[in-house]
Amino acid sequence: MNISVCIATYNGERYIVEQLVSILSQLAFDDQVIVSDDCSNDRTIEMIKSLNDARVTVFSNSERLGYTKNFENALKKCSGDVIFLADQDDVWLDCKVQKVMSALVNSDFVVTDCSLTDENLNVTQTSHFKIHNIRSGFLRNLLLPRYVGACMAFKRSVLEFSLPFPKYSQYTPHDYWISLIAESKFNVSLLPEPLMLYRRHGKNASNGGQRSRVPLVRRLAIRLITLYYIAHRLILR
Repeated sequence: MNISVCIATYNGERYIVEQLVSILSQLAFDDQVIVSDDCSNDRTIEMIKSLNDARVTVFSNSERLGYTKNFENALKKCSGDVIFLADQDDVWLDCKVQKVMSALVNSDFVVTDCSLTDENLNVTQTSHFKIHNIRSGFLRNLLLPRYVGACMAFKRSVLEFSLPFPKYSQYTPHDYWISLIAESKFNVSLLPEPLMLYRRHGKNASNGGQRSRVPLVRRLAIRLITLYYIAHRLILR
């Protein structure tokens, strides 16, 4: 099966090359990396192109889309049988692709563990799964979303059912939406082995599955609106 790795970038010049090298070293010649860049004003695109790898395709947005819609743009452009999500500032460990592809033989959607690091890749927590007692299940992950998007991989059937994303993306972050689609309709498995260095440097676009600082009323709105959209998608399809 061919692989697509989808990355949403924005001002990621500092780490993007290190991340892409860790990914490309594990891909076959006919796999692809799709980058959707959200109007970066630094050297992100220049750094990507400096790798001169034909497997990497960059799409530059004409206007800012925001985090979730930027990922959706990358996902709409990919053609692989299996899709991996990746952030611009992490590092994949050497065995990630091989182990995830093995897990996908009997699953549709896989979430791996990761080790948290500081900006210099010094490990600060060895296991995200252990910190948050990660488990599968629709209700659990609707109420307490702790999956890390950059640790997700899934078959095209999951992607096709997830697209298009709901209109109000501020209430349905891409990883929250896709994971709940998977939990509601597909076979989900967790791979409790850290296969990525998850770099936390203070300017990350996501909170990394940490406890939310969003006000309670907004958190409730996010869950109720997402639940509505999930039910609507399931009924229509």
